[in-house]
Amino acid sequence: MNIQVTTRHFRGSANLTQNMREKIEKLEKFHHGITDVNMVLDEEKERVCVVEMSANIPEKTVSVTAQEENMHSAIDSALAKLQRVLAKENVKQKEFRAVPLADAVAE
Repeated sequence: MNIQVTTRHFRGSANLTQNMREKIEKLEKFHHGITDVNMVLDEEKERVCVVEMSANIPEKTVSVTAQEENMHSAIDSALAKLQRVLAKENVKQKEFRAVPLADAVAE
């Protein structure tokens, strides 16, 4: 899985980046087809922190946004949202199975 982290308007520490990478790697248990994860950390005026995350899965890209006053809580919120979306997409892909050809011909 490729992980790309971008920071805007502030300088992220190496510890913050390493913790994010470890948390992002744990997303594999919610959906096994994740190929890329892009994360943008932005600190706007008046100390408002925005985290935008997008994950590429087969035939789809899912994205979430979280806005908090603290960067760590914004990251945790975005990761929780992305976990829910990935779990939902995983269930959708498992439910949408084609009918086997032998069964289709027999009908």
